[in-house]
Amino acid sequence: MIRFVRKCGLALFLCLVLAAPAWGAGFGLYEYSARGNALGGTLVARADDPSALAYNPAGITQLNGTRLMNGVAAIGPNAVIRTKYGANEWSNKGHDNIWWAPHFYLTHQVNDDVYVGLGVFSRFGLGTELDEWWPGRYNVYQVTVETLSFNPNVAVKLSDKLSLAVGLEAMQFTLNRWSKLDGRAFFGGGTAYDPTTTAMDIDEHQHAESWGFGGDIALHYKFDDQWSAGLVYRSQVRQDLGGTASYTYPALVGAAMAGAGVSLFNDTNINGKITLPDSLAAGLCYRPLDNLSLEATAVWTRWSSYDAYTIEYGSKGAVGRDELSSTKNWNDVMRYEFGVEYTPIPWLDLRASYILDQSPIPEDYADYMLPTDDRQIVGLGFGVRYDNWTFDVSYNYLWMKQRDVGADGRTRYESSFNDSHAHIGGLSVSYKF
Repeated sequence: MIRFVRKCGLALFLCLVLAAPAWGAGFGLYEYSARGNALGGTLVARADDPSALAYNPAGITQLNGTRLMNGVAAIGPNAVIRTKYGANEWSNKGHDNIWWAPHFYLTHQVNDDVYVGLGVFSRFGLGTELDEWWPGRYNVYQVTVETLSFNPNVAVKLSDKLSLAVGLEAMQFTLNRWSKLDGRAFFGGGTAYDPTTTAMDIDEHQHAESWGFGGDIALHYKFDDQWSAGLVYRSQVRQDLGGTASYTYPALVGAAMAGAGVSLFNDTNINGKITLPDSLAAGLCYRPLDNLSLEATAVWTRWSSYDAYTIEYGSKGAVGRDELSSTKNWNDVMRYEFGVEYTPIPWLDLRASYILDQSPIPEDYADYMLPTDDRQIVGLGFGVRYDNWTFDVSYNYLWMKQRDVGADGRTRYESSFNDSHAHIGGLSVSYKF
């Protein structure tokens, strides 16, 4: 028992240490396990390993005894942004960063009808980093959104075919955003937000954190040995952010403030709120052979709940205004997934998948925080079983079509997002007690 507790504690520690942002449609993440990644997320109707806690918690009624899974996905996204301002044109490539999406799952069979589990995983994340002096710096030059959800569930067999799960979710949310302010917008001396000059650029770093709470309800139904289905609803999670905004400005801006007799760009407290969307996933799995399964899944996400990004400043003296607000007006979208798993020999599983993931961002509200469009993803992977251990490995390649956006007359210029892609590798290790 002591060894078991130690293993769980180490797995949770790794989740907390590795938790970091990534890059999804909107900023949703779906990299919940290596097997799930290789299958394109089609574990809603299968739901037959510990990662069911993320994909469909009702499926843990298929797992006898006590089971543990721990792992991580490494996500390497990038894109090229071409920008035009007057006669000037630039091409900027994002930094080659690796973002991490960890996962930890523990399930336990209480009796023949009741099962419990704890999932720790990231449902939302965002990581974009460009050069500090790139033309779009007045909009953003670096942003990270990190979340980590703690999701306990209770699942009950209502019959031999139907299972129901209900869970709570406590989500930790961290935001870091870096951008530039143009001092000419406050003191004149030229055209404001002209990216060709940097003499009066002020650096702003926003850091905010919060905890939000939600829940889930899920169903799993086995028609027979060949067909199964799953349905999962996850609620909205409201985050009430609190943090700080800090500033660094050049001597020229300091002289301008002294000449005008004002004190601006002082570090201050900030507050904000964001509603992360609810979602509904439905999946259907077919097993034509004992060693072959195919599943199709559809996920609807209500991104229309993300209608604005607003930060309120604790002191008006920070930047001469009470708040910074950006309208989003995102759309509700669908994600379509198809995955196949084949077991040629008893200890080896082979997997493949395809995903079409719609972008929720309308052209008029696109910005440089998420230089994306509709995504397509292909996945491959395998699983190896040895004694009570299972090792799963996955690789996914994600790509997006080019997207052109117009200038907004302020901090977004005529731009195109090109060569947007990501490499995603996953590893999960499972143990059955």
